[in-house]
Amino acid sequence: MKRSHIVPILWTICLCASCSDDSNIKDLGDPTKCENDTECSGDLKCVDNACIAPGSLGADCKSDDYCQSNRLICHEGKCAIPVAKGGDCTGKHSVCLDLAQCYNGVCSTVIEEDGACVPNSKTDVCSNGLKCIQRKCTKVVEENGECTPGVTNCDTGMTCKNGACTKIDATSCQSDDNCPESQPTCLPNGVCGIYVDRSQECDDETRICKDGLECSFTCFQMSTPDGSCDYDDNIFCPEGYYCSENTCQQVRFDLKRGDSCNTDFRYCEKPFVCENGFCNEYVNETEACDEAEHLFCKGDDLICYNGQCTPVSGDCTKSTDCTEKDSYCCVSDTCGAAKGKCITYDQEVTFDSECKYKTKPGIFEAQIQCRWQPAADDYPKAKAAEMPPLVGHFGNKDNVKTTVVILSTPNRDRSEGNVLRVINAETCKTLESIPGTNGFYKPSWENYPSAADLDGDGFLEIIAATKSRVLQAWKWNPNTQKHEVYWTAKDGSYGNYLVFDVNGDGKPEIVVGTRVLNGQTGATICSGTLY
Repeated sequence: MKRSHIVPILWTICLCASCSDDSNIKDLGDPTKCENDTECSGDLKCVDNACIAPGSLGADCKSDDYCQSNRLICHEGKCAIPVAKGGDCTGKHSVCLDLAQCYNGVCSTVIEEDGACVPNSKTDVCSNGLKCIQRKCTKVVEENGECTPGVTNCDTGMTCKNGACTKIDATSCQSDDNCPESQPTCLPNGVCGIYVDRSQECDDETRICKDGLECSFTCFQMSTPDGSCDYDDNIFCPEGYYCSENTCQQVRFDLKRGDSCNTDFRYCEKPFVCENGFCNEYVNETEACDEAEHLFCKGDDLICYNGQCTPVSGDCTKSTDCTEKDSYCCVSDTCGAAKGKCITYDQEVTFDSECKYKTKPGIFEAQIQCRWQPAADDYPKAKAAEMPPLVGHFGNKDNVKTTVVILSTPNRDRSEGNVLRVINAETCKTLESIPGTNGFYKPSWENYPSAADLDGDGFLEIIAATKSRVLQAWKWNPNTQKHEVYWTAKDGSYGNYLVFDVNGDGKPEIVVGTRVLNGQTGATICSGTLY
């Protein structure tokens, strides 16, 4: 008899011609260095030898939207830290904003020849080979280079003599007695020279600025924060301040939406944009907008309509001009910026007053837009819709405005397994299933669920009878992203419930048989035959 051998089979996963052992896969925050993406778990990426989440600093991107934090921007295909003028730009993934360049580790405006400048500034610097001389970035002339007498563009330690930049001939001294008439003062540096006033040529050797002045080819005065300034008179502002209307004003990089701004010394913080003197914010489709609050819609295909960024598909004069699905021409003056634009019906429940059509009696055939089927959730048997649908704006995770609510049931004659469904009216997708705290009472004409905005928050609440025949209201909670019990009526009462403002207080009450319930608490206001 032949002996049989059992050979163990080892499973190995090969990626890109290299084999990987799961034990070497690194998670977020793993201090061990990685070499490529295959060493990182899930959708993490290997960046700078560390496994990071998509959208993190240094991660690949195509636009700012790819970067997770509002503080990051997409620069040259990588999520980067935006650095304002004057900030440190030495970080690997740092990028200077507002046309500033990283110069000597600081985000600065680099000024070319003949451009206006401020002496000794760290954020407004002259390009290489240039120096700030008499408020202009000027090319410095080296020794023996051609120069014009009276023009102070010779390099440090030289002066213009006989049309050429020449080293300063300094005479050593111990007292004024050792100095010639042309340089009568023995200066603190031990050479003969003179003290010069503001706006006069200086060289820090034989022509020293008087007390309170500084030298940068010419003597200038450095003012104080919020002090007076006059660039034409060589009175400059300290670092971090800008001369505006002869006053040193602080340079700001942290301005928020609605703050006044300019391109000189008042800069908007990301993601705000300085336009027309104010920091504006641009938002996406369905987000709130208000031009008075400097909230604008992003892109040419969105307009601010009824406080929401609304997509438009073209100009129009009548609804037949609008060919996009479920769109109409907004023509009334109340349309505001949307007037003469094609917008979708689900952006606003409205009508076109110019759209008139005389109904022709006869047979018509409705077209099915979609069919609802129970989702692959915990309630697959509750698939019968035994009630007229409730249509309106019920809260949901997808922020769909026009939704449908039905009570679905496995068996219309029982109260077991009944589930409220919130459904997308356009696609029939189930947005939420609500099983209730102890189920819902069997559907019949006298106790179908109702809906009303009981608390005035803009969302419809759902009013339904529980399995134990007690009335409940369900409210959308934006924090938990689901419907929760708003209130439960203390007195058992169900059937034939209607919603009215019974007492004229501007808030809806619920009439259930001979009872009147408070629409906000479910408490009984009145019970009897009269109210």
